Amino acid sequence: MPISLVFADHFTDASYKLFEMEESVLQELLKNDGSMSIKGGVLDEAVLCTAEQSFVMRLADSSNSLLLLDTSPDVMTKAAEHKVAEPRDTAESRKDENVHTLDPDAAQAIVATEMKISARVQEHFEMIQCSPRIGCIGEMLRACPYAGENSDGAPMASEGAGEGNSAQVAHKMRPSMENLEGACQCSIAELRRTLQSKRAFPIGDRWCTLEEKYEQDIIDCIMALLVEREWRLDALPISECVNALTEQHKFNGDAVRHCLRTHSVFRSAPWLEWISCTSAEHIAIDERMLAQFRARTLLMQSTIWPEDVFLEHWQESLPSVINPEASDLAGLAVIVDEHGPKVKALFAEGLSSAPLVRFATLFKFKPSWSLIELVPYLNDILEPGCTEEQLVLQHARSVVANDGSRSYVKRAP
Repeated sequence: MPISLVFADHFTDASYKLFEMEESVLQELLKNDGSMSIKGGVLDEAVLCTAEQSFVMRLADSSNSLLLLDTSPDVMTKAAEHKVAEPRDTAESRKDENVHTLDPDAAQAIVATEMKISARVQEHFEMIQCSPRIGCIGEMLRACPYAGENSDGAPMASEGAGEGNSAQVAHKMRPSMENLEGACQCSIAELRRTLQSKRAFPIGDRWCTLEEKYEQDIIDCIMALLVEREWRLDALPISECVNALTEQHKFNGDAVRHCLRTHSVFRSAPWLEWISCTSAEHIAIDERMLAQFRARTLLMQSTIWPEDVFLEHWQESLPSVINPEASDLAGLAVIVDEHGPKVKALFAEGLSSAPLVRFATLFKFKPSWSLIELVPYLNDILEPGCTEEQLVLQHARSVVANDGSRSYVKRAP
């Protein structure tokens, strides 16, 4: 089919932007549910965020000119005026060599198409799915933690006192969901998962964390009730627990429900299930979360322990039905050899989100790591499609011992 290329009257070099993406990315963008936005500051890479995912936008130059054609070309069809199929070998056709009988199944119209070039570009944007860039969300949530009604005033839903009371001051210091969305480069779904992982506490239309000592006291009382009343871990009675803690210890009921939520099997559930799980009659407590909570408490009391002493205190701090496991220390502490095995605190949530800075911190803390040790400190910076080992090898080199074990050390300058 012959095609003619001509420049359109409205030809330009600057009106269009091209985007290269996988089909799955295109389908995500075409959902068009009103959630799409491009986020980033002056010094940030631009990140396009949908309702579920985030994609970094990187400009790629091309040495070739890319010509953009109109999507509705002018099409002109004309009848065939010359031979388009071999003549039928019939007696009648052999009488006149100039007569050609067309096979109806083979005969086609020739379409002469004129395609108009409307623009030329020499660069395009690559759309690459990326991990959520949560920025300073952790700091925003911790800026004004909730520590109970005595220190913070009444819960925000019922605050109505004067403009200058402490509760209203705290309310203004805490971020709203809109503030949090503006501070990060990620989708709303990724932001919600971040709030869940950071145990963010909703107070009215604002968000914060619970003050560490206040949260510890609530969890301590919950575990004491578990033992005292012989409750099952998989069916803790929510209302009975909340009533007991609010009456006997004067804890805020919403804060108690929040601690049950964040230490339950719903801690990583879909958002609406996470929010509403404490409205049920019973809730299943995640014993691994309680073990991790106790380990964190001990590590905040002292950042380094002889391993045997730590394990003894850890077990004693838990109900007898819960046994601590080594995996419970993932992202909280690392076993180091400093005049004998020691448990040394290293909280993943306190590390920089910049990979270069994070790996510098890790190798300053401990010169040699196994991959299993490193993985808990990489999960939140691991880009889609990249394995843990691939990320490590970008910033470290591997060393193989005589026994075949592999470790990772800092790259030589």
